[in-house]
Amino acid sequence: RKPSEVEEEEEFVPQVAGAIKVHEQYLPDTEFEVPRDVMVFPNGDVEEGIIGLYEHQVDGVARIMDGLNRNGGFLLMDEPGLGKTTTAMAAIVANGGDRNLIVVPTGGKDNQKANWQETADLYNIDVIDGAPESGDQSGTFVVSYDELYDDNGQLKEEFLAGFDMVAFDESHNMSNPDSNAAKAGIELQEV
Repeated sequence: RKPSEVEEEEEFVPQVAGAIKVHEQYLPDTEFEVPRDVMVFPNGDVEEGIIGLYEHQVDGVARIMDGLNRNGGFLLMDEPGLGKTTTAMAAIVANGGDRNLIVVPTGGKDNQKANWQETADLYNIDVIDGAPESGDQSGTFVVSYDELYDDNGQLKEEFLAGFDMVAFDESHNMSNPDSNAAKAGIELQEV
């Protein structure tokens, strides 16, 4: 069915994909209840049968939001192909912030940015390619790690106003704590 045909009163039951939870018995219970408007896409891909999140993605969004609320952050490490980008975008929507930043790897950044826009399209969100033009500009921005900092390794001024949520795609790119990407990432979390 089309997303518009899923009645508001009707309970949306997420589809089950082949995802399994390893050591599920050790996972804490989640407190965050994922809103229906996050689970059901307003602009789902009906031809592909995609109208909402899968069950493991709903669980991921709840865990991301719990992690943000409890600890100020969360690391999502699902296997390839399980929809981490969709889960992260759903968490951005669930968080409800006006200013969001997505940071993608420098290598292949154009493809990564296009992938995020395609995912954002499910929620009718336009992703802005590049940094905010002013400190108070609202929107969901996508930049690559190399676009965060200047030639001196300092976080660029346009990122200093802070964001409601920052998502680092392929965050292993920040694993070297002495790299400019890691330093900018740490500084971004502190603004």
